[in-house]
Amino acid sequence: MKNFWFLFIFIFIGSSFEGPFVFASLPTCDQTIRYDFSEDYQLYKEKLKRNECKRKWTLLIYMAADNDLSPYSLWDIYEMEHKISGALNLGASTEHVDVIVELDTREQTGLRRLHIFQTDLEAKTALKLSDFEQKNESSIHSPVIQLLPEVGPGAIKDQSIRFENFLNFGLAEYPSEHTMVVIWGHGEGFIGTQTAAPRDNMGPAEWSSRPSGLLAEMSKIDLEMTIPESTYPGEKVMGGIAFDYSELSYIDLPTLAAIFKRVQNQSHKGRKIDLLAMDACLMQTLEVATELSDSAQFLLGSTQIQDYLGLPYRHLLDQLNLKTTPYQLAMELPVQAGEIYRQGYGHSSLETYTLSSLNLHELKYQFLPTLNHLGQRLLNYLAEDDFRIFELQFLLENSEVFEGETRDLGIFLGGLKRLLWLEFQREGYETPAALKLREMIDFTLTGLHQTMISASYGDLYINASTRSSENYWLGFFRGLGIWLPSSIEQFNLRSKEFTESKLWTEVPEYMALLNRLYSVE
Repeated sequence: MKNFWFLFIFIFIGSSFEGPFVFASLPTCDQTIRYDFSEDYQLYKEKLKRNECKRKWTLLIYMAADNDLSPYSLWDIYEMEHKISGALNLGASTEHVDVIVELDTREQTGLRRLHIFQTDLEAKTALKLSDFEQKNESSIHSPVIQLLPEVGPGAIKDQSIRFENFLNFGLAEYPSEHTMVVIWGHGEGFIGTQTAAPRDNMGPAEWSSRPSGLLAEMSKIDLEMTIPESTYPGEKVMGGIAFDYSELSYIDLPTLAAIFKRVQNQSHKGRKIDLLAMDACLMQTLEVATELSDSAQFLLGSTQIQDYLGLPYRHLLDQLNLKTTPYQLAMELPVQAGEIYRQGYGHSSLETYTLSSLNLHELKYQFLPTLNHLGQRLLNYLAEDDFRIFELQFLLENSEVFEGETRDLGIFLGGLKRLLWLEFQREGYETPAALKLREMIDFTLTGLHQTMISASYGDLYINASTRSSENYWLGFFRGLGIWLPSSIEQFNLRSKEFTESKLWTEVPEYMALLNRLYSVE
């Protein structure tokens, strides 16, 4: 009788919820049907009946290249389509993987949805940017699935709607066991929907003069980060991703999170994206990761200025065709991409590149509560002695900053440890609040380590031999940023938009700490 009721419940659940049961019922795609570049794509798709079967992986790449990155998009597609010496060259779209790209270049010739296949052609060596500045979409070998209007009747000007449509299309037409989404283009970190500060006020803070005396050892670390001048053709605030220069549009982070939630419920059978990669600058921050914590299992990105050529796609496609798991992919990509950068890939500065991957479930349920406790311990520490506020402000004013007032979280925690040590050396004892804060910093560093699946950084962050003098903070660098403004002016410029960030909701003590630092009642 018990077995009967168990079977009844199982059948009832299976018939009531379409998620995993409907998806699991899809057969594996016929491995004998291969695409021939000479055949009509629609005929190929009809033979395959692709939306009625599943592969191991689907890779959806949204290429927002209607800007100065346009030739780099053609370069990346060239890399996907050609065989490269030293690579496995297992293919792009194969019997295991489908690679779908939506491409928007600076040419006003329409939005192309492409099904990317590897040709038998060998990639030319010593390619340069000038080689691709002379090319256009006609140089692409892979078939066009759809050509959508970019101007005129039927054109969609809203970048967020276009991105959502692309996700729904890719998931419906190319179902798979695992899905990776890449947002390719310019990125500037977190931005909310309530923005007011003009771009001219949002650049990196000016360095303070190097201090002297007791706190001299807390001076800034000079990583010599180069911040390219923005080429955005209009006035905008700092932040966002997927910039379209023709339409002056981009996607803000709350909107991006809402898109993934709708797509998850409507087209993805309730499942999260397995791996979300931001192939863009300045996007691997705690604000961005928290905003997207319900969107994907793993998040890949750079907290620094990303190389314009972006991720090494030939290697990524080989990894997918090895039928790797999402966790393995999140673990391997940063390290192996770092090795490829060291071999001369792209134009990256080997000293300052960063790439890391995060476990978003661990971040949401373990690390954010830990960070909240850290904020409370910091507030207690400041309450013991008001002078400590000036010391903490000094630490922020003289620590390395990325564009938009983002600082590496690990380096900030290392700076706090250094501040406590200097205080102990000065006073000769440790106060109760200082002791609890020191213990909480160590606990937070452990939680940060557990949240990060993998990371790779340039020599300047981890190798003291590349610097003229030894630096205490290098060992703390993690490749995950957090907005820590260095002045009340910077705080006032952006605090309104950050109040709507999910991070400030999940970690209220962090917001309270910033308010305490800058005397906001």
